[in-house]
Amino acid sequence: MDRRKSRKTGRYRLTAEERANFAREQMSERKRRKSGRKRLTAEDRAKYARERRELIGKLIIQDGWEGAIVLEHVRGSQYIVRLADGREVYASHKKQKDQQKQTVATQAGWRLWKEK
Repeated sequence: MDRRKSRKTGRYRLTAEERANFAREQMSERKRRKSGRKRLTAEDRAKYARERRELIGKLIIQDGWEGAIVLEHVRGSQYIVRLADGREVYASHKKQKDQQKQTVATQAGWRLWKEK
């Protein structure tokens, strides 16, 4: 391909296709930086899915939630929980970094699900 140098800068000019490709690459790079999230590896996804499944059937011993049982994982942090009075409600769970893994109960991070 024949390329011409710019008279002002002395640099080679980009073709229209090269400019479009460059702009596309810049945009995707900007989007990647803007989101700030790293992609999860397959191992991480499997680990987090196991952690969510482990909560099913556990007793909740958090203040105000005593006697509640996790019935089902819906999506993400959302679960269906049966309260001590027998009502089933949607609740969300925020993982606790300092919480010890317990086989029978979960003690913190629960709140009623609210639409945003």
